[in-house]
Amino acid sequence: MAISPAEVRTDGDAEETVLLDWRRRRNRRRLVLRLAIPLLLLALVAAGIYLVGFSSVLAVRSVRITGEKYLTQEQVAQVAAVPYGAPLARTDVRAIQQRVADIRQVETAEVGRSWPNTITIAVVERKAVYAVDEGSSVLLVDRFGVGFRSAPSAGSLPKAKVPAGNRQLLKAVGIVVAALPHSLQQKVDRIEANSRDSITLRLADGDVVFWGSEEQSALKATVLVPLLKEHGSRYDVSAPGNPAIR
Repeated sequence: MAISPAEVRTDGDAEETVLLDWRRRRNRRRLVLRLAIPLLLLALVAAGIYLVGFSSVLAVRSVRITGEKYLTQEQVAQVAAVPYGAPLARTDVRAIQQRVADIRQVETAEVGRSWPNTITIAVVERKAVYAVDEGSSVLLVDRFGVGFRSAPSAGSLPKAKVPAGNRQLLKAVGIVVAALPHSLQQKVDRIEANSRDSITLRLADGDVVFWGSEEQSALKATVLVPLLKEHGSRYDVSAPGNPAIR
């Protein structure tokens, strides 16, 4: 049976229509994917931001404090004032660190986050290098000249006769004591200083060492150790390059 030209054109138009429909559906799928993938990623990012920064899932639930010796964990925690229940990611660790560092007995403090729910606080307490007499007790002073704690006695620490309110002089004496080797620190009975340039060490055996200022303290200590083996009762290391004995 012969096929008319009209019938041929009709079958070709149908095939073309099917092809066009298939292409339209494919393009729509591609368009949906182009729109859906960024929206899905955006939703995931938004969910992550909410989870980390705003939800209670990753909120502060505990505080871990380390390094305390004379301070108690309760004292540190009270000053730290960590906001329990706040999102861990948005907790101001710098503000917490500053509050803890302001504790008189603390030399340094480090505050961090330990996921998923903990704030960590590591403190280094000040270490006394000498003591200042306060009558019935003594004030313990560290190498930076910070008087940070009262104690019943100085124990094995040297005592210093220094105005407790003179921070500059307290610091100068701290530098001197910190520079002394342990064997020499044990020989010091007390330290006297009316000014930074008049620091004097009085040893337990009655000998006197005129130190002068805190400058070049490491060198002065190095010079003094062998110098004390020489006969004398008064030693001057204020000019370490030209020490004197009397």
